[in-house]
Amino acid sequence: MIANAKSGKYLNEDVDSGLGVNNKVQVWDGPSTGIVQESQWDVAADATGSSTLTIRNVRSLLYLNEDVSSGCCSAGDHARLWNDDLATETKWMVSDLGNGLHCIQNARSHYYLNEDVSQGVANGNQVQVWSDCLAPESQWSFISPSAANASLVMV
Repeated sequence: MIANAKSGKYLNEDVDSGLGVNNKVQVWDGPSTGIVQESQWDVAADATGSSTLTIRNVRSLLYLNEDVSSGCCSAGDHARLWNDDLATETKWMVSDLGNGLHCIQNARSHYYLNEDVSQGVANGNQVQVWSDCLAPESQWSFISPSAANASLVMV
């Protein structure tokens, strides 16, 4: 599971629109409300010696992606799920900030994964990319399977 530092909520596939490409990525409550597959992610190195990785949702088997369908690249582009793990906008780099916090940076735009908290902290907040790695809403913790009883797999 991947938790946002600002809200404490978990990176989550919005399943209201079904299972498929282009599903929205949001944040949602975590283990106290039950571990659900849409909040579980497989994180894998892109290639041996590469600094990029892919983040795949356990439920849909689709990849975390910066939506560049309207053109690349802008702060505020939405995160979505996509089926092309070779697309540059589906590749991410992780920076360790210490204290268990990380920034997750898109390889194409160089913007950071961010929870949109402009309307406050709530379940269903859109996940987007933003320019500020040091903002708490752009910082994330990777929760181990034993800590959250989840299935985050780092390969």
